Amino acid sequence: MFAGKSKIFGYYTNLQMTEKQVTNVNESGKLLLLQIGENFNNEGLFIVLINKEDLARCDFSKCKLEWSQS
Repeated sequence: MFAGKSKIFGYYTNLQMTEKQVTNVNESGKLLLLQIGENFNNEGLFIVLINKEDLARCDFSKCKLEWSQS
């Protein structure tokens, strides 16, 4: 289920969360804006999440940044 590849948009993944926790984020109204993965940094995932409403307004000031160590 967990993929460590880079992508723009798509399904949120986090190497340190359970499947239920990942599902909760995917169903929360937050979208995966950017994921920079192991194919670039060899260490883990840098993840940027944004609320659907903020994306519709092009408001990137409230993006949530995460680091997931593999």
